[in-house]
Amino acid sequence: MRAIQIIRTGGPEVLTEVELPDPEPAPGHLLVEVEAAGVNFADTARVAGAYLPPELPFVPGGEVVGRTADGRRVMGLAQRGYASRAVVDGEDALSDARRAHEDMLARRTTGKIILRP
Repeated sequence: MRAIQIIRTGGPEVLTEVELPDPEPAPGHLLVEVEAAGVNFADTARVAGAYLPPELPFVPGGEVVGRTADGRRVMGLAQRGYASRAVVDGEDALSDARRAHEDMLARRTTGKIILRP
């Protein structure tokens, strides 16, 4: 799968496109074909090494929107979200886009979710 990865902290120049193996979902999790990923302050601060410095190499991205294998469109919290595929917790994945913003706020997630049609 295609992913954006860093091997050192810094600014946008450290973001590099790489090929990585597909993630393997654990029981109760969903593999999502990512259509869009949220870009938020925590992601940029982690890439810069200023907040929860990541273990390198690191694929940022905590929120994704995409489709499951059965075609269902979902939104969820992920690790390694800056990729063509990501794993989200099946119990927490949101399927109703109209409720997504309110539900994410209720879960105290910060940042901006970017949705593409």
